[in-house]
Amino acid sequence: MKTDLMNTWNTKLHLNKGFSLIELLVVVAIIGILAAVGVVAYNSYTNSAKRNATLSKYTTIKKSILVMMQKCAIDSSDSIKLKWNSDEIPYKYYKCSEIIKRHGQWSFFASGLLLHFEQLGVSYSAYTGVGSGLGNIWIGGVDGWITMWTDYKDSEGKIVKTPLERINSAPYTVP
Repeated sequence: MKTDLMNTWNTKLHLNKGFSLIELLVVVAIIGILAAVGVVAYNSYTNSAKRNATLSKYTTIKKSILVMMQKCAIDSSDSIKLKWNSDEIPYKYYKCSEIIKRHGQWSFFASGLLLHFEQLGVSYSAYTGVGSGLGNIWIGGVDGWITMWTDYKDSEGKIVKTPLERINSAPYTVP
């Protein structure tokens, strides 16, 4: 009698070892819901991080340019050293007096600034892939103004372009 009871017990235990189909479906549904919520939160988080990285780089580059220009305002005989893209000429020097006196130097100086920050890897986009151009920081020099602008995606995913910002206080003046 005792062995029959044990055999019945072992048989029931052996038959109830797995999960039921309903239990498995509930687990899969819960995992699916968590994954869907996680993907949305992750996309929002990465867009926010890219936007903040772009705006932080923009501010850093702007401050760096203002420091360079202030250096020229203090001592016009000084030079600004910018990273260049050539192995033979790793740096290019722009004389402050030449930048200030020669109006044609402004666009070359602005191009040099852009190249400088590209060579340092600072002005590149936080938005990688697909070549969207989003997040790049642009520096230009037109009519005596050193200008900057960028674009990024806001929290809703819309592309926002910053207004063209003039860095120097007046045309052909430092700063």
